[in-house]
Amino acid sequence: MDNKKEKNIPSQAVGYYTHRPFLQRELDKLGPDSLVIELGVGDGSSLLLHEFAKKNPNCKVMGFETNPDWHESQKQKYQLDNYIFYLLSDYSELGNILTDGTDVYDLVFVDNAPWISRIQCIGTLESQTSVFVVHDYDYFNSGCLETGFEGCFWKSGYSDNFTIDGNFDNLPPTLVMTKRDQKETDE
Repeated sequence: MDNKKEKNIPSQAVGYYTHRPFLQRELDKLGPDSLVIELGVGDGSSLLLHEFAKKNPNCKVMGFETNPDWHESQKQKYQLDNYIFYLLSDYSELGNILTDGTDVYDLVFVDNAPWISRIQCIGTLESQTSVFVVHDYDYFNSGCLETGFEGCFWKSGYSDNFTIDGNFDNLPPTLVMTKRDQKETDE
């Protein structure tokens, strides 16, 4: 995919935000009443989510961040009535806020720090999420890129319930995990 063809993305920022074409592709598949989570806010994802929320006033987007200054700066730029920013002391609080078991999240974008909290958040939300877009997925998994993804933690840990699409043509790499439908998982 040619990053320069992306919509609403400043050309000077594209090189730093390799996840954008994948996030945009998945957002384009969502309906107008979608429920979306952003773990780790920032210009690379928040701009796209802001535009998505503006175009879909009935959707709900929730952005979570642990850095107070960064949270406030991104909130000032991007928050809307249907795109709300939350400040956490750490990502272990996420389960207390989101996991009442009734919501199904259409998309969760994952780019939070520290890196290990990404795995914890995915674990918390795995049963309630249709699609994860994970930026920088190879941090602790050196070898995923070299082996073409066979034997990688992501594939061995999630491929029973998700189709795994590791995109590493442009670094840092982006992973898209799409929930398998129930018929696929029962086979």
